[in-house]
Amino acid sequence: GTYETCTASTEGSSKSFKVLTQLSVGTDFGWHPDGRSILMSLNSAEHSGNRIFNYDLTTDEISLLETQPMTQHNNHAVWSPDGKLILFSSRRPPVPTLWRQDVSQATR
Repeated sequence: GTYETCTASTEGSSKSFKVLTQLSVGTDFGWHPDGRSILMSLNSAEHSGNRIFNYDLTTDEISLLETQPMTQHNNHAVWSPDGKLILFSSRRPPVPTLWRQDVSQATR
């Protein structure tokens, strides 16, 4: 089945609820330090296995993290405090490994 990934605002008198994606989603999310984008692990028919995507909340665009290993399941992505690096885990035999990516080279 599919799951909806949503954001909800709890501030002010008008509460808002926004569906970001309806793909199969992992349970791990990484908010950018400036609050304008979210890293998430998605699983879809187009990308066999879990892949890391960045959802830009200002443009409503989702982009694939291009430089991640495409033959493994990738999860648990987080931003560095300055928002310039992404750290995530990849299940690569014989054990999971951690990957660090420079954001300027990682997304399309």
